[in-house]
Amino acid sequence: MPCRSGRSLASPVPLRPQSLAAMDTLHVRLRRNEDLSYDIRTGSGALRALPDTVKRLGRFNLISVISDRNVDRLYGAKVARLLAGLAPRVIRQTIPPGEKSKTRRMKEKLEDGLLARRAGRDTLVVAVGGGVMGDLAGFTAATLNRGVPFIQVPTTLLAMIDSSIGGKLAVDTPHGKNLIGVFQQPAAVIADTDLLATLPRRELVAGLAEAFKHAVIADRDLYGLLMRNAPRYLKPDLGLYGNLVRRACRVKALVVERDERESNLRQVLNFGHTVAHAIETLRGYRTLHGEAVWTGMAVEASMAAAEGHLPATERDRIIAGVDVFFPPWRNLLKGISPRELARAARSDKKNRGGQTRYAVPARIGKMYRTGTGSYAVPIGDDALGRAIRPLI
Repeated sequence: MPCRSGRSLASPVPLRPQSLAAMDTLHVRLRRNEDLSYDIRTGSGALRALPDTVKRLGRFNLISVISDRNVDRLYGAKVARLLAGLAPRVIRQTIPPGEKSKTRRMKEKLEDGLLARRAGRDTLVVAVGGGVMGDLAGFTAATLNRGVPFIQVPTTLLAMIDSSIGGKLAVDTPHGKNLIGVFQQPAAVIADTDLLATLPRRELVAGLAEAFKHAVIADRDLYGLLMRNAPRYLKPDLGLYGNLVRRACRVKALVVERDERESNLRQVLNFGHTVAHAIETLRGYRTLHGEAVWTGMAVEASMAAAEGHLPATERDRIIAGVDVFFPPWRNLLKGISPRELARAARSDKKNRGGQTRYAVPARIGKMYRTGTGSYAVPIGDDALGRAIRPLI
């Protein structure tokens, strides 16, 4: 039946835009002021501090110890025993080892396992393993029930001195590494250097890449310590690693304290990583992250020198260090054209407006800043090609 106006009810009725003067604005005042501080326990026997650390965090109904199958065989039962009695339920969840497990699908599997056990907000996640596990288990905790606390128990050198600290959690995608993630700080980090005794030498060398990176970006004396003791680190003499882990952790912690969300300064921690992530993507994540970082630091130091940001003598010292600790780094560049590498590097999170940006040193112990004060330096694809050709 037609309306009195003659229009059908189904006919469109033009809406008159409300005037700006008639609009209301409601302002939501949200100012976050919270203490996200946490302790990093390092050294021989640090794992013994885990029970007291959990007690200080509060009461939990469920504690999940998440690790990969290899780490679970070594330490899963030990960690679960330390936690026994601290919650009505202490469970162990495992995934396949390796970077290929750091996916949205594997995160979903962990989430479903926790939800099937009625995990609530009173759940604690304990991530035991390397960087992959810390990222994946931490990211799972950060989004489960909109966030539950988690503790990092790193078992690799790389995780102890880098990835377990700072709250950057992510998974990989076919488009690139670490592109889906969050910032969520751990409740604590327990870095027991005794756990390095079961680490293969190849993994130790990969972890030394992050220690070397920390030296280049902020601690020239640490560079000297690494170079003087290189044969003992590579042997490896695990007695030296306590001091190394403590010093490298301090560099990372100081940067994170000053720039938690990577608005500027924290980008210095990406030295070597833009090229490294591109290499990992192009090689299908079949190379170790630290090995790619060794290669990335050599390439990015060469780029910085070519652009006039880094003296040639400092470039040579950086590459000399890479040669000492990881001599086959050039092999990771073989079969990859500069064009392919440049294209893969464009997916890096620092990039803006289609420009690839790098964090590069001005000298060992100090990073380069642009005229605007940014630590993310735009460098063209042609410079990447010029830097690679002499290296291979």
